[in-house]
Amino acid sequence: MALHAHQDATSKHQRISPPSYTVDVLYQFPYGERPENIAQRTNGNLLVTLSDRSELYEINPQKPGSIQLVHNFTGASFLTGIVEFENNRFAVAVNGNSVWEINLNSNLTATASLMVEIPNAGFLNGIARLGHRSSFVVVADSSKGLVWRVDMHSGNYSVALQDDTMAPEDVFGLALGINGIRLLDDYLYFSNTPKHLFCRVRIDLSTGLAKGPYEAVAREALADDFTLSPFGTAYLASSFENTITEVLPNGQHTALAGSLNSTTIPGPASILLDPSKSPVETFFITTNGAELSPVNGTFSVGGQVLVLRRGHP
Repeated sequence: MALHAHQDATSKHQRISPPSYTVDVLYQFPYGERPENIAQRTNGNLLVTLSDRSELYEINPQKPGSIQLVHNFTGASFLTGIVEFENNRFAVAVNGNSVWEINLNSNLTATASLMVEIPNAGFLNGIARLGHRSSFVVVADSSKGLVWRVDMHSGNYSVALQDDTMAPEDVFGLALGINGIRLLDDYLYFSNTPKHLFCRVRIDLSTGLAKGPYEAVAREALADDFTLSPFGTAYLASSFENTITEVLPNGQHTALAGSLNSTTIPGPASILLDPSKSPVETFFITTNGAELSPVNGTFSVGGQVLVLRRGHP
């Protein structure tokens, strides 16, 4: 989830590469509506959570401009992370303190079930599946600076990870730290937005517990959420910089698309790399439209779902 703080300039440690990409709008939300996180179904459709309301939407990338409401979590105020944990079954972080299941195996309608409410949670945010054959997910708690492990079958939960690299800092009176999380092999990667850290830790895929040291892959790397390639390259949604940042496994980071004063990708919140094999790399991006931190202090639009393509067919 976006942490709303002003950034003065693009990091001096970034080198700007020439544009070799296209960006198109898949869906434009009305002003004030902010798409937050994104997941992809096996049919290629996108599931998008909203941070300003408790609605989950589905978008077909082959039909730009169209959208379908999947579920409204009545009584909740906002949604954050989403991940598929079994075929057509998704875990969704709701209202900052609960994890729900959305089951899309029926052709008729989605089924929503409360899996667990965590009374002592601070602010549940990013969410990832704990291994390819697991019913467990891990959930970042931005306020507590830790990661919960949740069994999506039983609802049992426990603290799996906690470290200074995840710890919160005050941002406009809000204590927020770890934000997005993803798994690649047996490494859990995570961003800490206010600390400008992009980190990883090797974990036990059964317990979720750390098996190695917490490593800072890149410092002075601003990220809300991010996505990973199979080779360990990360792509960060650098919200306040209106930029998608590419981070190589050695920590070198480069502005892939957008820039601080560009309106092409205004306020990116989350990004997802399409896993399909193609000469053209395809990324799906949610943006808050820079509503909370306007480009050049003046430009903002309604939230968007964008598609970024890089490469040549």
